[in-house]
Amino acid sequence: MSPGSRRRAEIEGLRAVAVVPVMLFHAGITGFEGGFVGVDIFFVISGYLITRIIRSETNSSNFNILNFYARRARRLLPALSVMLFASTAMACAIFVRDDLRKFGQALGATGIFAANLLFARKVGYFDDTEGYAPLLHMWSLAVEEQFYLLFPLCLAALCRWRRSMLVPLLAAGTIAGFAYAMTAALQTPQAAFYLPQTRTWELLAGAASATLARRQRPELALAGLAMVLAGIAVARPAMTLPGPVLLLSVIGTCLVLVHGNTQSAAHRLLSTRPLVAIGGASYGLYLWHVPLLAFIHYSWLGEVPLWLRLAALLIACALGFSSLRLIETPVRERRLLRHPTSLWAFAAATVGLPAGFGAAAHFDRLPTVEPANAAALVPETVLPDSGVAFVLYGDSHARQYMQAASRRWPDGALLTANGCMSLPHASNSPEQTSTAVACRALVDELVTYARRTRPRTVFWAQRWERDIYAASSGKNLGWTNGTGLPALLTGIGEVAAELPVGTRLVLIGSIPTAAAAGPEMAGGPERCKRYVNVTCPSSYPAREAEARAVNAALKAFALGNPRIAYVDPSDVLCNATDCLLRGPRGPVYADATHLTPDYANAVAALFPEP
Repeated sequence: MSPGSRRRAEIEGLRAVAVVPVMLFHAGITGFEGGFVGVDIFFVISGYLITRIIRSETNSSNFNILNFYARRARRLLPALSVMLFASTAMACAIFVRDDLRKFGQALGATGIFAANLLFARKVGYFDDTEGYAPLLHMWSLAVEEQFYLLFPLCLAALCRWRRSMLVPLLAAGTIAGFAYAMTAALQTPQAAFYLPQTRTWELLAGAASATLARRQRPELALAGLAMVLAGIAVARPAMTLPGPVLLLSVIGTCLVLVHGNTQSAAHRLLSTRPLVAIGGASYGLYLWHVPLLAFIHYSWLGEVPLWLRLAALLIACALGFSSLRLIETPVRERRLLRHPTSLWAFAAATVGLPAGFGAAAHFDRLPTVEPANAAALVPETVLPDSGVAFVLYGDSHARQYMQAASRRWPDGALLTANGCMSLPHASNSPEQTSTAVACRALVDELVTYARRTRPRTVFWAQRWERDIYAASSGKNLGWTNGTGLPALLTGIGEVAAELPVGTRLVLIGSIPTAAAAGPEMAGGPERCKRYVNVTCPSSYPAREAEARAVNAALKAFALGNPRIAYVDPSDVLCNATDCLLRGPRGPVYADATHLTPDYANAVAALFPEP
């Protein structure tokens, strides 16, 4: 989406018809569930206007690709850079480390017009992924700019040397692109939503409309406007997208563009002063409303009140109109960034600075005052070939103890996999992905390694409350705090029996977790601090601790097996009535489920001598 021509008032009005539903959709306003279709309307308008400009310049032998990109830079980059700078400042102020990392990835991708490629791999457009959310709308800008890498040159060549092929090729490209998009949407819906090859047909539809030289029929423009509004009214996020429902608004937009002359009712409706004003500021409105809504959602636990969402839209309107008056118009009229050198230097900064910040965030090189996650300080696997006193086995809840255990006993090994509970005949994943297969094999790797190195002790630490499945059939055995408990205990007993004679198995119980304190702590203590409408607790009742039933069963099981011992983390993380979220050593948890190094040390101090 980009700012555009003032030459036809009905196009500005059409932009308003597109941007207002988009804004109301993102704000969650009832009745505008199909407002996202406005982006598709913008694609058609963009293809139409660019084609008209290139055809006109080619006909007069004035087309220059560098001038084309210079105009794009003037229209897009100044307003974009201000929004990116403000959004980055807000993200640095309120985002927790993991979300700031995601924001940085999105920022870097936006700077090089590749945000859609990132989101196609990472997130669905209708998902709630907080770190990406402030820049999620930048996918559409990326699609346009990727389209314009080759299209202007191809179009100029056709206009100059194969003019007779222009209309049939654009029409064929539109039809073929739509057919491909329908197929891709069924096979890979997330990628199809974002990637340029599944959106090109909309831009080509606009381009084809710009090449039609037919007698204008005003009644078709009015019918087209009705189709546009109907397309917005009937679309829903749950539909496969891009999908047939978009044809209503795409074809309708084409009809308005082709037939909307000054004598048409559609022109008169779309040329009203408020719509023209909103359309003129549509680029700024589009840029600003998403980050404002995203930061408000991030700072509010639960559903954001309607008045606050509407306030965000009003602020976005103020910023959008200010962007038009103070940035976009002065730059387009060359009152700012007058010389090409200054323009390209500004463009380089708009690309380079976000890319640099994105790289720093991606590699976790941004400064932070948040407590460290003890599990993130060591790799998943450390397996010396010999001289092993102990093996720490399990998932990331085992890994969080490795530093502390290694300080006590330097001859240790680590064998873990994130989110993995691996038993001899069961695991917590029924899938056939490479990660799931590797998880199921982890317990065999433990037994093989222990038989070779003969450690004195295997410490098995885990997030023990899991839904588990039979390894052979994938049958759901149930949660370990319910019907899956017998399979869990049987599996533990089998592991103990398969370990070498003289190797003891020590079970480390589940930690209480911060998430068990309630929804405000679902993202951990640091995330809770970002909410403006809650008070973060410093403790919660011990009866709410995670895996209390499983821990009790593990303790009883260990008492009945001389080769197995049990360590209860709640001995240092809870008192008689409460589990701590903040204790004498500071924060207990680095996130919703993992300990800070200080409290990982406190739990590891309970481990018996290997």
